[in-house]
Amino acid sequence: MPKLTFVYAILVFSMIACVSSGVTHPDWVEGNSAKYNNNQYLVGRGQAQSQEQAQNRARADLAKIFSVAIYAASEDSESYVNSSGNTTDSNGSHSNAGGKPNGNTGGVVTGNAKSQTDSEISRTLSTQMQNIVEGSQVAEIWQDPMSKQYYALAVMPRTQTAVKLRQDIARLDDATSSDIARAQRTPDLFHKIAAASHALNMQQERAGAQKTLQIVDTSGQGIEPVWSITKLSADLDALLRRVHIASQVDNHTQDAAELGSIVAGALANAGFSVPVSENTDYLLITTLRLENPNLQEGWYWVRGALEIKLYAHKDQALTHVLGARRWNIKAASQEQTLARRRALEQVDSLLKEQLRHTIIGFSS
Repeated sequence: MPKLTFVYAILVFSMIACVSSGVTHPDWVEGNSAKYNNNQYLVGRGQAQSQEQAQNRARADLAKIFSVAIYAASEDSESYVNSSGNTTDSNGSHSNAGGKPNGNTGGVVTGNAKSQTDSEISRTLSTQMQNIVEGSQVAEIWQDPMSKQYYALAVMPRTQTAVKLRQDIARLDDATSSDIARAQRTPDLFHKIAAASHALNMQQERAGAQKTLQIVDTSGQGIEPVWSITKLSADLDALLRRVHIASQVDNHTQDAAELGSIVAGALANAGFSVPVSENTDYLLITTLRLENPNLQEGWYWVRGALEIKLYAHKDQALTHVLGARRWNIKAASQEQTLARRRALEQVDSLLKEQLRHTIIGFSS
């Protein structure tokens, strides 16, 4: 009996000790915050052994709210199919660079173009999300006196953030309207491309702002777009198809035949028309300089440089350079011949990825 009494005494003492310790935690640690309610704030919570890590985790938790929008971004791409497959601008060209979702939808969007558009929107949205989360505040920090764990609450005011996003959307829409008017007004094809490309970029950035606003605004509506990104992309593709670029490899370039095939494929992949002769308005001259493989610690390294120059071309003569760009090439393999092969594969991958944006950049 004395042993049983002793056990009961210990249990009672433990219960009294827990109650008398008076450990209370803020409401937001395990539930909603009365001070930072969901109607007025977006919140994130973090827990860690250090205060700094708890704050970082709170911001990361807040970022998860926006990360959902990144995965959903591609779902908003529209498909525009025109039975004629063409659109017409004010000058009778096969693109109006207008992009408005009206009856004349025009232009078939390829899977490759849609993929590029989705990727641009996701990247833009990711950047915007990062900037917004970095601007959030860690409103409260609490340390549990028993476990010594830190708890942090990151908050973002909905109203202030929504106002900023609406201002950004208005600015981007104004820029788009100006670009579209410029694309329709100018007779110069490359100037059309520059304006149409900028309009598309503005609406891709706007799509990110719209997605973010739909999360921040309790109504979930945001501001519906005036222009369709997919339509703007189709209009730009139509303009690019009107650019006939002949390709020529510099005479001193090694692997000239293979490089010529790589460049022609990259031009076609970028959406440009590639004529069979050099009797065209534009000529792209490509130069590739690769050093001999250099053996270092069992690996053969091939280094070099790739350069492209786009010329205006009239009456089979070069008139002036529209733009130039250079890339460094570096590849390695434990086999000498494979090292050079990998260098050429890098050239192929690089041009397919960047040639479109590079030439559009020349138009600016």
